[in-house]
Amino acid sequence: MISIVIPVYNEEKYIQQCLDSITQLQTKHEYEVVIVDNDSSDSTRTIVATYQKKLRLRIIVEKQRGRGAARSTGFTHAQGEVIFSTDADTIIPPHWIETMMSYFDSKKNVVAVTGLFKFTDCCHFLEKLMPFFLHVYKLLFGHYWLSGFNFAIKRDAYIQSKGFDRKLNAQEDTELGFRIVKIGNIMYAPDCYVKTSSRRFEKGMISTLVEYVVSFVNMKFRKESYLRNEGR
Repeated sequence: MISIVIPVYNEEKYIQQCLDSITQLQTKHEYEVVIVDNDSSDSTRTIVATYQKKLRLRIIVEKQRGRGAARSTGFTHAQGEVIFSTDADTIIPPHWIETMMSYFDSKKNVVAVTGLFKFTDCCHFLEKLMPFFLHVYKLLFGHYWLSGFNFAIKRDAYIQSKGFDRKLNAQEDTELGFRIVKIGNIMYAPDCYVKTSSRRFEKGMISTLVEYVVSFVNMKFRKESYLRNEGR
């Protein structure tokens, strides 16, 4: 079985189109949807509840704020042999599961598959640069990064890796990749796109990219320094 994990926090504007796209999935695999409500204060949970007759759906509340905590809780409760990750502002293509699953069969020791995105509203030039950035990242670090809005992972490998860092509210997916690649291969699926909003860039393109770089440096290098100093 497949599990699809979606963290949500005040997503009343987006969650309906996300769940609508999941109801249109065309797959031979049985699947469940695990919604992790990160203590929303709007009508998100009410909207999600209306899909309980359309999907095999579970709603779990995680009061510790942050994407790391929310994803961790969702993956812990997931029952599928392969766990898919996406976001509430993301629209899933009909053949998402079948396309991603084909990569697990294409090469030995594949434990995770990561895909790309297209923006639903703007910033289309950035999405065209993503394949280039992915390949540069692989040259630098030896593996492709995991994108929280579009990746799949074998549950056994996720458990072996000790899972998401619950303290992280950014780069939790990227940080997981550094531990997953020690277990097996991360495949890149260039033919598997999801559609997502560009709200990540509401502060401006340059400002947001700088924030991503700073958060990556903090996650990768300061965390490693801390672990060395603590003798872990």
